[in-house]
Amino acid sequence: MRVRRASTNLSLVAVNRSQAFWEKVGFRVLAFAGLEAKLASYGPDAVLMVHDLASPIRDA
Repeated sequence: MRVRRASTNLSLVAVNRSQAFWEKVGFRVLAFAGLEAKLASYGPDAVLMVHDLASPIRDA
């Protein structure tokens, strides 16, 4: 029997100075070693962000 696991979080790359918007709705910056070069390809302000699905998403 194969058990499927549900996702426990959502992640995104915030670009174009949108980090503050995503923080307002409950996302937080996730520092991930070795990802700097890939994030930089999205632009100088790109950050990886995550939201735990156990926490409610807030209105912006």
